[in-house]
Amino acid sequence: MRRIVIAGLAMLLSAGFAQAADPGFLKPSEMYDPAHFLPPPPEEGSPRAVAELAETKKLMAEATPAQRAAAASDDGNENGTIFAVVLGPAWDLSKLPATAKVISEVTASEGPFSDIAKNEFHRKRPWIVDASIQTCAPHRLSQDMQSYPSGHATVGYGMGVVL
Repeated sequence: MRRIVIAGLAMLLSAGFAQAADPGFLKPSEMYDPAHFLPPPPEEGSPRAVAELAETKKLMAEATPAQRAAAASDDGNENGTIFAVVLGPAWDLSKLPATAKVISEVTASEGPFSDIAKNEFHRKRPWIVDASIQTCAPHRLSQDMQSYPSGHATVGYGMGVVL
């Protein structure tokens, strides 16, 4: 397990990231230019954006109760337990304290970096663009109102890189 953690950290460092900093791996001074790494989202009202909203509505209409429950669970779960489905029953973070610590540090350091990109792209959440879109969890109006890139996707990617 120690080799996996070291390999993950080496990947982060070799990608141009600095050494671990408290409370996370990156320091605020080591911010990045999101436009260098991410394509911009489609313009609001563009054919692609309209098609994405239509696809969202279609998926919502077809969602089973089990899919809605899974989505609601995913909304509140941004930790390493998400990998248990793929890695199996041995993936028990209560028995892997060093791994749990690294995963915790990754999740704690994600926010400022996705916020930089969200502030670059200013993409509204779908339920703001179209009020008929219902989310799987209550809207948190105090939460940042921008959706791109997804914080969940960013933290999942970060954990995956480290793993």
